[in-house]
Amino acid sequence: MKKITARDYAREHRISLFEVIRKANRGELRSEIIEEKGHKVTYILLEEEGKSSEENRQKKKSETKQEGKDFDETRLYKQLESMEEEIRTLRKMIEKCCEKRGG
Repeated sequence: MKKITARDYAREHRISLFEVIRKANRGELRSEIIEEKGHKVTYILLEEEGKSSEENRQKKKSETKQEGKDFDETRLYKQLESMEEEIRTLRKMIEKCCEKRGG
């Protein structure tokens, strides 16, 4: 296990220190708090770079893509229904217009 300060972790991952501390408190990141020179310092515990962390990254990416795909499909189906309704409305308007003209 490798450990780095929460501040260094935030810099590496380009997120705020607040977000790192919040993730540590929620249990999303393994951490420990050590008192140094009268100050509490939060360290983030990192797994050694290997297959397990790479597998976790791939798993998160695929989950995110699947969630996005489901959201996109739902949104597209709603748009399709809306367009079909609009087409029906336009057809009715055209038919009424043609009937008035005697067409």
